[in-house]
Amino acid sequence: HIEHKNAEGFVCFDDTSVLISYRGTEGKISDWIQDLKVASFDTGGNKYGKVHSGFYNFYKYLEPQLIEILDRANAKNKTISITGHSLGGAMATIAGAELTLLGYEVSEIYTYGEPKVGRQELIEFHHNYIPGKHLRFCNNRDIVTRVPPRYQHSGQLYWFDEDGNLRGSSEGLIKTSDAALDPYEEELNNDEFDQLCEKIQLLNSENTSKLPLSDAQIDELLADPESQEEGLFDIGDKLFGRFTDHKIKNYIKIIRQYL
Repeated sequence: HIEHKNAEGFVCFDDTSVLISYRGTEGKISDWIQDLKVASFDTGGNKYGKVHSGFYNFYKYLEPQLIEILDRANAKNKTISITGHSLGGAMATIAGAELTLLGYEVSEIYTYGEPKVGRQELIEFHHNYIPGKHLRFCNNRDIVTRVPPRYQHSGQLYWFDEDGNLRGSSEGLIKTSDAALDPYEEELNNDEFDQLCEKIQLLNSENTSKLPLSDAQIDELLADPESQEEGLFDIGDKLFGRFTDHKIKNYIKIIRQYL
């Protein structure tokens, strides 16, 4: 187990391989989204360009502990798999680049409900150094995959529709192309992101009970106590997407049917 500040993960290894897993967001997803208005961090022209500084810092919190374990595991002579959900997915993506630069062999990266992490330089880095090794999963209208503004996704997308089917595939995990992206995964621009944050603040305010909720919204809230625990009334509109699709248990339920 590795932990520092609010960042957590674990590392395990055997004679041939290493697995690194980063934990997702703790607390309200809606509160976490509002914290994404931070500046980028430039890793340098000969590395992988600008990335979201918050995600980069979370990776760096755990890096000293991680490297210590990797050295103990003799990891430079083993294959390394990296995974994470939500914030953990962003950390996994950065870990893949950082460990590659340090001379480790990254064999695969699996991320689930990952927010946007970097810019074109990160995409090019993955293409040049770890091509085809980053598989990125998105569940239906997962809102987290659309933020923050001005950043881009790397990795190959696997997108599941509202019925749990993989778009453009009748069987198995067939990769989609960027051209087949679902409109719900299109980037929110600055104005849309500001609208989303304002709406979250309103929905999470002490005056929530005074909002003009429809009967259907009230029924949905009462039927799903977990929605209250996560501090959300499902936004559920076409502009923003959904928080409920972001839950890791929903990713597990859908992906399990393909195993």
